[in-house]
Amino acid sequence: METLACYRLDDVLLSQLGEISGPDDHVPLGTVPLDWLITRVVGAGDAAGNFADICHSEWLSEIATRAGFRGADMSSLQSPQRGLTQALSGEIYRDTKAYGGIRYPSRFGHDIENWAIYDRVTVTGTESEIASFDADLAQALRLLRITLETEP
Repeated sequence: METLACYRLDDVLLSQLGEISGPDDHVPLGTVPLDWLITRVVGAGDAAGNFADICHSEWLSEIATRAGFRGADMSSLQSPQRGLTQALSGEIYRDTKAYGGIRYPSRFGHDIENWAIYDRVTVTGTESEIASFDADLAQALRLLRITLETEP
């Protein structure tokens, strides 16, 4: 979901683009280019180790303060600006080898989990190209109210 969010429609941008004269020679707004599929994979895997749940109140309070984000809360953690999430992950990565990464919920719904897995962790599993008819892709497109380009 997070990597597709940049294709969502922006009402202010739509209004500004409407004021521009000239041919419509771009991928329509709200449309994911087919090239997006080429650079992504889908997979399932296992990563051994402990992962920090940075949304837990103890983690959020302690690590956010150490990272210089005094007063941070869940709303700041789930904002489109990823500075806090990146700072928290950096603190955990630098300060301890006990964790293989972080877990945090998506800003698009707490039923969607995001995992940042550090490079020091071995991941075993499978991966494959994302098909344009993939059910999870279709659900993400629907939830974000965007479409996949049909022809390049």
